[in-house]
Amino acid sequence: MERLKPVWAVKAIMVMVYSTSVLFPCIYGANLTVGGASGWNLGSNIQDWVASTTSFTVKDDLVFSYTVDHNVVEVNQKEYDTCTTTNAIAVYNNGDTVIPLTGPGARYFICAYHCQQGLKLSVFVDFPKDEYSPYDTFDFIPGEGEELGCLRNCVSDKSHGLWVSLITLILTFSSIYFSFL
Repeated sequence: MERLKPVWAVKAIMVMVYSTSVLFPCIYGANLTVGGASGWNLGSNIQDWVASTTSFTVKDDLVFSYTVDHNVVEVNQKEYDTCTTTNAIAVYNNGDTVIPLTGPGARYFICAYHCQQGLKLSVFVDFPKDEYSPYDTFDFIPGEGEELGCLRNCVSDKSHGLWVSLITLILTFSSIYFSFL
């Protein structure tokens, strides 16, 4: 059996780096700081920020940075329109809140203290343009809700990055090993 040459080690490293750089952008979304540099406050023009942000896609994270004078409350559309928090989906008040966009659809956020002054955000989350939508490629059968929920959510699960890395390593090293057999 022939000994491994340093050239193969360099090639293996190049394959791993290339594979990782190509695959990871498909797995991780963008961190979108709400309000831009100003953050989540009355001095920000949230509507201008939304208009300047190209898109909100599954796998992106909304990053809210704010002071103790504010909070972030996820609400439904009716509560967004009326600035109420009776049936709030979630309430955050830690000053730095990261909210993953895990599925497609409309999402609504308000500051419970300043919503009437315009501190609120509405976004529509879509699938990335370069990825398939499971809604387009799979037929859903009514009555199988649990499997459907997994299918919808598993597409955007960031933990899949670990599996992609592992598969990349296995394929790289197996190709090197079999090239010497």
